[in-house]
Amino acid sequence: MTDHNKLSDTLLSDPTIKFTQDFGLAYKVDADTMMALRTYGPDLDAATGNNLHLLPVPAAYIVNRDGKIVFSYYNSNIQKRVDPEVLLRAAKMMLSHSH
Repeated sequence: MTDHNKLSDTLLSDPTIKFTQDFGLAYKVDADTMMALRTYGPDLDAATGNNLHLLPVPAAYIVNRDGKIVFSYYNSNIQKRVDPEVLLRAAKMMLSHSH
């Protein structure tokens, strides 16, 4: 998506969930879900590198070059995600205001 939309900024991920915990965006996976993950995958412990059984809530942030958060999305309902088009519009708006 970066090349197609001519975005050159860095996309960050948090595979060990440390950042997610620090910002209060993690939730504890319940016992039934952990049983299903152990049975059907993925291996949550292997994916996160720990056995905390935490996953992130859906969240997205766009931070400008000055370190200011210019777009944020957070939803405690783990079924809901930010619309990619909304995120893309926010990124493009930030880029248009950075010149």
